[in-house]
Amino acid sequence: MKKLLILIQLCFAIILKSQSVSNYSINGVFVNTQTKYFENNQLKNNNSVAAYFSYNPAMHIQLNDIDKVNWVKYNGVKLKHSGQKKFYSKSEKVNNTNHNDDDEDDEECNSLNFNSKHWLVKGKNSIPDMNFMYNGTIPSFDTQTINLKDTLKKSDTLFITINNIQDADSILVSFADNDQLPTRHYCAFQAPNYANTYYIPPSVFNPLAIGPRGFIQIKAINYNYQTVAGKQFLFRNVFNYVRPNVRIIN
Repeated sequence: MKKLLILIQLCFAIILKSQSVSNYSINGVFVNTQTKYFENNQLKNNNSVAAYFSYNPAMHIQLNDIDKVNWVKYNGVKLKHSGQKKFYSKSEKVNNTNHNDDDEDDEECNSLNFNSKHWLVKGKNSIPDMNFMYNGTIPSFDTQTINLKDTLKKSDTLFITINNIQDADSILVSFADNDQLPTRHYCAFQAPNYANTYYIPPSVFNPLAIGPRGFIQIKAINYNYQTVAGKQFLFRNVFNYVRPNVRIIN
C-alpha cells in the first residue's frame, strides 16, 4: 500500500499538467481516483481523493500559486495536507475500530465511497468555505483484456489495446523505471479516447533506465466544471490500471 501511495503522489506533476481541457479559469481542482493494481500477484482495488486550491484563478494552476486552506474532508474523512506538494489527499485504508476520521495523520480511514461524494472545505484567504455534493462518474475500461506484458523494450513501438472505454475524455499512459534507483525517471503519453489501440513510439521511453521494477499505468480521465461558493472548480475523475514489476530493456 505504501508503494501505491508513493505512485499516486509522484503522478501529481502529471495531474497539474493535464488538469484542464477547456478555457475556464479555475480556483482549484478536486480529484476522485479509482485504482486497480497488482500486489503479491493479486488484483486489488483502491480509492483515493485529492484537492488543491489557487489564490490566482487560471486555466492551468501553477505549483507556486497553490493556496492552503484550513482543512478538507471527503465523506467525513479529513484529508492529509502535503506541505511539499501543497495538496490534500487520502487513500483508502483497511478499516478498523481504532481509526479517527477527524485526524489527518491517522493512516486508517473509512472506505472512500464513490457512490456518495460529499466535499467539505474550511476555507482560508481567498478560498471560501464549501459544503457540497458532487455527482460525477468515474470512467472505466476493461482491465481483463489489456495486452500489457511484463517487459518493455525501449527500442520498439508499444501497442496497447484498451477495450470498452466508458465516460473518458482522454487516456494517459505513464511509465516509470526502477523504484530503487537514486532518481526515478518518468514519462507519459496522452491521447483522446476515440481509438481502442494506442501506438506509443520509442522516443517516449528515452528517459527510462533499463532494469526491473518499472511500472506501466493507464489512466482514463474525464473533466467536469462546477461553480461552488461563487468560484469555478475543475473535477477530475480518474480510473487507473497499474502493472508493476515491468522489466525495461533496450
